[in-house]
Amino acid sequence: MKIILSFAILLLYQLIGNFIQDLFHLPIPGTVIGMVLLFFSLILTRRRFRHTHTNPFIHFSLKLLRIMPILYVPAGVGIMQYFGIIGSQSIPIIGTLVLSALLSMVFTAYFMTFLLKKLEKSGASHD
Repeated sequence: MKIILSFAILLLYQLIGNFIQDLFHLPIPGTVIGMVLLFFSLILTRRRFRHTHTNPFIHFSLKLLRIMPILYVPAGVGIMQYFGIIGSQSIPIIGTLVLSALLSMVFTAYFMTFLLKKLEKSGASHD
């Protein structure tokens, strides 16, 4: 029953996100809007689900993680379906992937440095 409830909640957030995207003609996909809404909802209700056994998403997430490799099959089929287009555009695709990976690493390093300095300052003020 927890799995059905969790899945229904996830679908509800997806539908709300799609509705908001259609209503306001936003360039952001409705699924992304739904995930952002779900994220903020989980932040607002985290005190309510203090214990993991009362959180309906924990059980569903563990089940979903077990079947996660199956969810990559449609993406792999889609890549093979457009292999000709991907092959002809391989240089820009590889360049974009390398650049985005490097930017992600640099941003993460700077952000972690910022957080560690902030943590040291807050730890020093408590001593």
